[in-house]
Amino acid sequence: MHQSLLRGAPVEMDARSVASGLAPPSAGLLPFRLCERFGAGVVLVSEQQLRAAVASLFSAGRLPFRLCARFGAGVVLVSEQQLRAAVASLFSAGLVVEPSGAAAFAAIANDRIPELEGGAWSACSAEGTSGRKNSPTSENAREEGLKLGKTPLN
Repeated sequence: MHQSLLRGAPVEMDARSVASGLAPPSAGLLPFRLCERFGAGVVLVSEQQLRAAVASLFSAGRLPFRLCARFGAGVVLVSEQQLRAAVASLFSAGLVVEPSGAAAFAAIANDRIPELEGGAWSACSAEGTSGRKNSPTSENAREEGLKLGKTPLN
C-alpha cells in the first residue's frame, strides 16, 4: 500500500516478508481507494523491527503463560492421531479444517475435557478452516486430509 500511495495508483510488487499477509503482491483497487479517501497513513518498519516486536510479545510463550496463569486456564492435550482423526471426521462432515483448527474438536470428541462429561452441551470454533468440501481450495485440503488420517471419529 505504501508504494501505491506514493505513486497514486495500485501497483504490483515483490511482497516477500515474514508478514506476507500485510504485504500482498498488489494493493488492490478498493483498499487503495479507501486508504486514499480516508487518509490512512502508512508506517514502515523493517523486517528486523517486525521480528523483534513479535518476539517481544510471544518470546518463550511469556504472554500466553501470563494469561493462563492469571485467568486459571488449564491445558488439554490431544495426540497427533486424535488430531488426524478430527481432521478426517470434520472433512467427512463437509468442513475443510487444518489440524491446529481441529484441536478443540479433537479434545471434545475424545472426552479430554472433564467438565463436559455426563451429556453436557458443548461447541467449539474450528479456526483455520479452508472452506467447504466443494470449495476451490478443498481439493488440496482433501489430499492433505487423506495424508493426515483416514479414520473418522465414531
